Formats: sequence, C-alpha cells, structure tokens
Amino acid sequence: MAAELNGSPVRLAQKPTRRPLSGWVALLALCLPYVLLLILVPPGGETPAADDFDYSATAFHLLKTGRLVLSDWPAMTLVGHVLWGALFGTIGGANYASLRLSMLALSVMTTLSLYFWCRRQGHGQFFSVCAGLMFAVNPFTVLYEYTFMTDLTGAAAATALLVFCPKFSETRLSRWFAYGVSGGFAYLVRETAAIPFLVVVGIAFCGLFAGTVEREKFFVMLFPAAVLFVAYQVWLHDWSGVPYHRQTSMLATGSLGERFRRLLLILTGLGFQLLPVVVLLRWEIVRQKWRRSVLLLIVLASSAYIGYGTIPMEVLLIGKAGSIPFVRVAAGWVSIAAAAQLLILWTRLFKQVLPGFLQDAWKLAPILSLAANILLMLVTRLYFDRYLLSLLPLAILVTAQAMPPNSVSQRTRAIAALLLLLTAVSSFMHLQHHQQRQQKFWSVAEQLHAAGIEPRVVDGGLTYAGWYRYTPAYRGETHQGPYLSRLSREEFEMALLGLSPYSDYAHRAILLDDQNRPGYRVLVEFPYDSWSGGGKIVVAQRDDLDETKLPPQFLEWVRSMNAVPHQRVDF
Repeated sequence: MAAELNGSPVRLAQKPTRRPLSGWVALLALCLPYVLLLILVPPGGETPAADDFDYSATAFHLLKTGRLVLSDWPAMTLVGHVLWGALFGTIGGANYASLRLSMLALSVMTTLSLYFWCRRQGHGQFFSVCAGLMFAVNPFTVLYEYTFMTDLTGAAAATALLVFCPKFSETRLSRWFAYGVSGGFAYLVRETAAIPFLVVVGIAFCGLFAGTVEREKFFVMLFPAAVLFVAYQVWLHDWSGVPYHRQTSMLATGSLGERFRRLLLILTGLGFQLLPVVVLLRWEIVRQKWRRSVLLLIVLASSAYIGYGTIPMEVLLIGKAGSIPFVRVAAGWVSIAAAAQLLILWTRLFKQVLPGFLQDAWKLAPILSLAANILLMLVTRLYFDRYLLSLLPLAILVTAQAMPPNSVSQRTRAIAALLLLLTAVSSFMHLQHHQQRQQKFWSVAEQLHAAGIEPRVVDGGLTYAGWYRYTPAYRGETHQGPYLSRLSREEFEMALLGLSPYSDYAHRAILLDDQNRPGYRVLVEFPYDSWSGGGKIVVAQRDDLDETKLPPQFLEWVRSMNAVPHQRVDF
C-alpha cells in the first residue's frame, strides 16, 4: 500500500495480523502454575509461619468482632494487609486457607500486571509470559503466598502503583483521584509499598514548576492519600495505641563490609531470579557493552572473593542443590554475571529517560523506586532473604522497560523455558517440604499439650512462642491493644521474658525443633515425608531436668511411642 507525500511515494506500515487466541493462551500459561500449586499443595491447615501468627490473629479478631486491634508486634502499618485478608475471610471463614487464598489472589494479579506491562513496552507474547512467570514461580513468591506475611502484599501494591500510574497527559481527574487512593492504601499495607507513589508525587511536584503538570491533577492525586495518612495517624495515636515495634528504630548504621555484603546478596539474588529474561537479551546489545559488563563483573566478583572468600547467594534460591560445591560456585558466577548485565541495562535506561522525565512519571518511576528500595535495605537494622520478594517485580518492570523488543531464536526460547521449569520445580518442592514440616510440627505440638506439657515450658521457636504464648497470654480474649511501651523497665523485661517470641529459646524443659540442641537428649523423633526427602521433628528433654517433675501422662505418652516402629524413642 502506498500514498503520496510531497510528491514522493511513502509505504504505509500495515497493521500486523493478530492471532485472536494468542492472548488467551498467554493468560492460561500465566495461571497454570497457580492451578498446579493448588492441586499439588492444598492451602489448608492451621499452620502459622514466621510472624504471621500475629497478623492472622489480628485478621481473625476483626472477622469475629468487627474490631481492628493491633498488638505491639507489627513494625509496619499492617491495616491494609489485614483488611485484604479479612475480605477473603468473610467468604471462607476465619482460617488460614482464606488468608492464603487472599495472598494467592494478589500473586495472580501481580503476575498479570507484569505481563501487561511488558506488552505495553512492545514485547512479544513469549517475553511477556516469561516475565510474568518469573514472578509466579519464584521460590519467595511460592513460599510466601502460602503465609500471611506482608511481603507479598507490599510487592503487589508497589507493582500496581507503577503499572497503573497515569500519564501526565491524562485529563480525567477521576484517574488521578483513584491513584491517590491507591497510594494511600499501599501505605496502609506497609510503608515501603508506597515508595512508588512517593516517587511519582516527587516527579509531579517538579512538573508543577516545569509546567507539565496541572495543579488540579497534583492536588486531586495528593488529597486522598493525605487523608488516609492523617486518618491512620489519628487512629493509631488516639484510638489504637502505637505498637512497641513501631517505636523502635528500623534504621541502623553498620559496617561498610556488612552493607556491601547485603548489596552483593541483593544483586546476585536479582541476577539469579531474572536469568530467564537475561538470556533473551539480544546478542547485539551485549556485544555493544561487553567491555563494561566484563569490567563490572570483575570488580564485583573480585570484591566478593577478597571480602568473603566466595560470591554470597541466598540459599533458598539454589535449593538443596546448593549443598554441592560446584553448583554453589557456578550459581554465584552466573548470578553475578547476570547482575552485571542488568546494571548496564538499568544505567542505560536511566540515561535515556532522565531528560524527559517531567513529561511522564511512569518512565522514570520504576527505576527510581527500585533504587530507593535497595538503598533502604542497605540501611535497615535487619535484613532477611524474603526482602528480595519486594524487589523482584520492580526489577522485572525496569528490565522490561530497558530491553528493546526483539525476536529471539527457538534455542534461546528453549533455554528460558527450561530455566523457568527448573525454578518452578524447585519452588514447588520447597513449598511442599515446608508444608509437610509445618503440619507435622503443629501436630506434635498439639500432642505435647494433650499430654500435659504447657507451652511455657517448651522451646519451639519464634512462631510457636508467638502462637502459644504471646497471642493467648498477651492479647487474651479481648485482644488488648499495645501496652508494652507504657510499662516500667522491670515490667517490660518480665513481659518479654514470659510472653514475647523473642524468648523462643530459653533452655526450657522441653525442646520441639528440627534437630537436637546441646544440653538436651532426644525422647522422640517424628519423621515426615516430602518430595525432597522429608525430615523429622524432635522432642527432647533438658539433661538436668528431674523427670519426676514432668506430667505422668507425658511420660506415658513418650513410652507409648515405642509401639510406633518408624519413630525413634530414647527414654
């Protein structure tokens, strides 16, 4: 097809033929892991994990009484997270299955958001599906969508704020108002989830002076977020009470060596997780920047070996294969090489979008949000591997934005698909092992209690202490609000000694754990099976304990274990 323009023939681009089913096939591929997960590893079972003993108790209390009462435990806002879980609880009841389904729903929405973001950047179906699946089958995603921790909720909220950020040319004020409401709700989930919103607000504020943003749009966006922020602060200080952990500083200045190690863990973690997309990078782009990539790789790797003797890697990402030295070393080198390439890509993107950032915030907001989150993790007092879950979707957004759309060979597609398959298998196996362990652990705990052992004499880890000591004794039937900060120092220390999960291991009479500890002797081992080989739950007694002080029914229970041939008894 041709047309005349200034007397010269111009060929008009023909609209590509669209295959109607391709989009539906992509959506089915993105939802397939979740269907398989629900079938292979059902989400039922009242088995709390990590800190969610407190978050779930707050949600359950809200469902039963209609009152939102925080404890002293949460360090984040938590309100939005609890409301989201309670929404699913109104349908499925006050149980862990409902809370896990709420997390699975957020995970699905985040996966689909990443897919649509990639399509908006001009990427093909295969690349976009790979980007979505990288999040869906990631080991942190798979593990924490079966808990009620806030990491997944925060990641989903931050992703939505970036994917659905309105363009500065958007004239409908309702879009700006809705975005402000979303930013305020993200803050109510956890503060870090609102970082993308703050980035957009900062860019829009600069746009006010540059004349690219109208004042009406800016204040319509800012108003609902400000109202939610002020309302939460008033409720927290005048009605609820400020949780003790919110009054403790989460920031700390540590050694440069520790901060650099964190940075390496973050970079290698992101590099390893984004491998399926990195292999799709067009060779011409790699060749253009190969000198910088190699130099950066040498600097990062040599710094790691000089400082730590190896390249730090999060164990969960490698799985059980990480026990093989060659696999661990190879994974470290591959991860840091991928990280070097990603840093080159992200730097190039930053240089491209910086000159025109006042025209549209969505172009610069993803990379600034990612950088802000990484910086925050470097200065926090504590760092856990699950924090990578908050960075992963942001890194996928930035990488998809930085990589130019291109067609890839069948061989490259096969490599990317294989990496995703291996990741999915490893993640599913780890989750199934975790669930089997959890079910056995809490089953043995109930047997201990039925045999006359009180939770106050059991060392069972943080979650056990929270579920059986902190929540019942501290919160009680009325679920009293925060009060620790109002106690005297002596009362505070006594309260923590008896109630807090921080006193999870205090050399108590009975040990309930995955392995024995010094000063204890094993009474019973309860094995459990899993796809990755299974494990055992150990019940042990303190060496110096007078057995006559133990409940008679407990001693009988231990003796009765002799009748079970597959359980080891030493009593």
